[in-house]
Amino acid sequence: FSPPVNSGWILERGDALDTVFICDDLGTVFLFPSFGNGDAVWLLAAAALLITKKYRRYGVLLLVALALGVLTGNLTLKPLIARPRPCWVDESVRLLIPNPTDYSFPSGHTLSSVIGATVLTKATAKFGLAAIPLAALIAFSRLYLYVHYPTDILGAAVLGVAIGLLVCAAGGRVITALTERASPPASAGTLQRRCISPACASAHGWCSPRCGC
Repeated sequence: FSPPVNSGWILERGDALDTVFICDDLGTVFLFPSFGNGDAVWLLAAAALLITKKYRRYGVLLLVALALGVLTGNLTLKPLIARPRPCWVDESVRLLIPNPTDYSFPSGHTLSSVIGATVLTKATAKFGLAAIPLAALIAFSRLYLYVHYPTDILGAAVLGVAIGLLVCAAGGRVITALTERASPPASAGTLQRRCISPACASAHGWCSPRCGC
């Protein structure tokens, strides 16, 4: 579906901002102009988390959430809804980047950015202080470049928060369970052995002080 075009949100362009956003199809041009990929900064963030023991699980969660975002937004909703971009409907507006070839709803750059900001904020509020403004700036760039409607941005933001929170909640439980199974707790001074008691209260199948066997 294609709403009536109203390009009012980009009529106040200025040369200063144009120089910031002119590049390949981006979203992160002001940081990484050579990548030309809205996911690049969040993939780098995931890689940085993966090499730290404290936040490694959030690196895994971020990669899973970004993959789910691509599957949901780019591969499912975009072709299903098939919403033309505003720059396709109104060709009178000068584009600062190459004309995108995929559909408009939801904004993929905004979706990945909000997912990234959500997962990083769940990791620690300090990460969120940097990630949230960056995600907002990337979302704004999609409007400024006239490649998305405001509702594309809003829909992607809502979906991004939902995916980020869902992956952190469900994925966090899975990672915790796998970690606990791989590293059974040991009682001080007691050799670990498999529990043979059917009444064992240990979730790992290893003997515990409550086991009684």
